[in-house]
Amino acid sequence: MKLSQIHFILVLWVFQFSLFGNSIFLPEGSIGWQESKECYIGLSLPNQIPLLSVSPLRINSQKIRELASESANARFQSLHCLKDRFRGNSEILIPSYERQMSREAYFLELEWRILTDSARPYPLTPTEFELAKLYFDTQTKIRNEIHSLTISILKEKTDRKDKKTEELFLSFYGSLLREREKFLFSLSSETYNSYLDGLKKRQEKH
Repeated sequence: MKLSQIHFILVLWVFQFSLFGNSIFLPEGSIGWQESKECYIGLSLPNQIPLLSVSPLRINSQKIRELASESANARFQSLHCLKDRFRGNSEILIPSYERQMSREAYFLELEWRILTDSARPYPLTPTEFELAKLYFDTQTKIRNEIHSLTISILKEKTDRKDKKTEELFLSFYGSLLREREKFLFSLSSETYNSYLDGLKKRQEKH
């Protein structure tokens, strides 16, 4: 898949699942790149996921669990597929994975700039700005937990398909979705639509 396609997927971060943030996908030309393509597990999720709940007081826990389960399974299965391809030596994939983490961090920063752009029609209000900071901080912490767990698994010499590990991934992805719901509900409809327009304009440039 071309970098421009990866950019298209990653730039809509809040409103889409990053497919490569779930299934392990290593940068082109890096160690394990070809294997990560072969181990890639696609999701049945639509590119753009609308709000899953009807109101902040009625969070759709069942739908969140379904989507989180699919994301966690993609991460877990693709990770162990790679470990199977690099039996006893999956640690050599860590630099490649860290390169991908840096790329994801760049796109997350790009999205933050779009979100906080004061030149947009209906920019964030001061309250929305503080809520956005809290959301991005929380999202970053959860993603760091996902990355740390992924690296610890790559470091292991044996391939243990630990049920506890799979449940941790499920918990992390569920938390990402719940935090996303809370954040989207915190925006006014004007701000929400203005932000979507900003993302679409960025998409059209790529």
